[in-house]
Amino acid sequence: MPAILQVNYRPSATQQQTSLAARFASAERINGLPGFRWKTWISSAETGLRGGIYLFDDVPSARNWAEQVSKSLTEAGGTDLTARVFEVNEELSAVTHAPIGTAASSR
Repeated sequence: MPAILQVNYRPSATQQQTSLAARFASAERINGLPGFRWKTWISSAETGLRGGIYLFDDVPSARNWAEQVSKSLTEAGGTDLTARVFEVNEELSAVTHAPIGTAASSR
């Protein structure tokens, strides 16, 4: 069963200065994660939060990355971190056009 991982954090001053090239390199590394399908990068100028919404093949893959990214972001100075894993209801998601199915996961 697919799983969504939602990560939010408040970046440190150093994290806020991360170059675009470094972010692209991070995106390429994420592509190689076990069970990874896609990520939507999110940020809010209003709240100062950043994060991502990830789709993984299964809950164990999502939890594994949640642990890794939480540790990495915290060690780099990020605060107010939350990482939540949710199981995806594929049938209802298909009705509302969510890109969950196998065709949506091809890269």
